[in-house]
Amino acid sequence: MKRRLFVFLLALVALAVLVAGVDTYLLRPSDMEQGSSPGPFHSAKYLSHYSKYSLRALLWWADLPTRVTTTTGMDLYRVEYWTTKPDNTQALASGLVAIPRTQPFRGVVSYQHGTTVNRHQAPSQPTLAEGVLGAGLFAGGGYLFVAPDYLGLGTSHDVHPYLLADTAANTTVDLLKATRQFAERLGKPWPEALFLTGFSQGGHATLATQRKLESQGDSALHVKAVAAISGAYDIANIGFPFALQGGSSAHSLYLAYMVNAYCAAYQQPLASILSTPYAELVAKLFDGEHDPEAFVKALPRAPRDMFTPGFLSDFDQGRPTWLRDALEKNETFRWKPIAPLRLYYGDLDEDVSPKESIEAVAEFLRRGSPVQAISVGKYHHDESIYQAIPQVRRWFDEMTGK
Repeated sequence: MKRRLFVFLLALVALAVLVAGVDTYLLRPSDMEQGSSPGPFHSAKYLSHYSKYSLRALLWWADLPTRVTTTTGMDLYRVEYWTTKPDNTQALASGLVAIPRTQPFRGVVSYQHGTTVNRHQAPSQPTLAEGVLGAGLFAGGGYLFVAPDYLGLGTSHDVHPYLLADTAANTTVDLLKATRQFAERLGKPWPEALFLTGFSQGGHATLATQRKLESQGDSALHVKAVAAISGAYDIANIGFPFALQGGSSAHSLYLAYMVNAYCAAYQQPLASILSTPYAELVAKLFDGEHDPEAFVKALPRAPRDMFTPGFLSDFDQGRPTWLRDALEKNETFRWKPIAPLRLYYGDLDEDVSPKESIEAVAEFLRRGSPVQAISVGKYHHDESIYQAIPQVRRWFDEMTGK
């Protein structure tokens, strides 16, 4: 039965790809009326439609640990918008927007995705796993759903600013503002309730976004609740040392991705951190066109083998380096959240230490914030989102009271 359904779902995706292949822009810059209010919105392209029945079939096939109710279909769009790069210049970024077929919307959900190295696998290039499933989970329940690709992914060809907190927050907030402009042009009411959620890299981006929004106090983007899953929050003291041990096959990729981004953002040579041949290799690998398999072949199984002896000596002895300072600047746990916050994690996570969530919550509680650390059980990294996301949806439903 599930095999037949899987074939059916693949046919749906193929149809969506055909629709997306048509150059169907709903709004371009030239379409905007003279004198319209300025903002980050640039253009929107219609991608596909999924009925509530196809979403129910998709979620049934996904076999989530708890049932998720689907009440409506959705329309998918790729939105391009202006945002700020690490050097404070402007760049175009892209993201996925899913609009439910029923109104009023229950709220807005912004989902920040996990580590992706190929720009063609970002949310606005939707596949079943990345884009359609997440959108269906929330838009199918009546939420207006947005998911930033981040710079360097989707339609962007910039260096991807991996684990750079302020840039992640900018790209997320600017997509929310652009989506509000887009919704206004479509005559769709903007909901009052805004929810944030994200996984892994996206957990880090989610907390950075909550911090930015709550510091700005924009009444149109008032955060109702936040749920981050298996994120890295104290990169300098937990995340980086944990990954350097190499307990996961993904740790070399994570560290190389981060070093490439930080060297670009802080204008430092890769050779100041990485040894030969990795200083030359990394910049070529992280061009947004390679799949994860290429990194497994090219990078060492032991992450320490990528780094220069001098850097490792400084790190091991606790001596200051520019990278250590940069990691400290990009933490996302030394502040006081206002909206209710839940940090989910898997007890057996080998990619991101459970200590990230546990110790971040301890710090937030010390500051008097309404926050919880929630274990989803004895699950590994990728399994943790599968376990947590239906809990997140149920919590958001409870917060809306609908």
